[in-house]
Amino acid sequence: MLKLTLSFSTKIMHSPSNVILFQKVRKPKGVDGLIEINNPNRNQKATKKVTDLDTNTEATLSRREREELEKQQAQQRYQKLHAEGKTEQAQRDLARLAIIRKQREEAARKKEEVKKAQEKGKAK
Repeated sequence: MLKLTLSFSTKIMHSPSNVILFQKVRKPKGVDGLIEINNPNRNQKATKKVTDLDTNTEATLSRREREELEKQQAQQRYQKLHAEGKTEQAQRDLARLAIIRKQREEAARKKEEVKKAQEKGKAK
């Protein structure tokens, strides 16, 4: 059988009508007197009404959402600079395209010369 003992002290209180009141106050024993224990599951969160919510405040973004937004903005800035030809990669691409364009022009010119030479050979 488990026996629970609590010790009480009496506290004398005087009321305005000069009647003496005795109140029992529980003396904490052991660890109860040293630390305050709160059960986090006991506190119920108060529900909020829609009318009580403040709609004027801006919603704050979480760190992940903010980082994702910054990442998207950086990507859009890069795409814009790339389209304008201001990035290193865009400049390399444009240089490569210029070389290819020259090679194709030379190939077309040579093909045209060969065609003219064949026509002159057939005409004779």
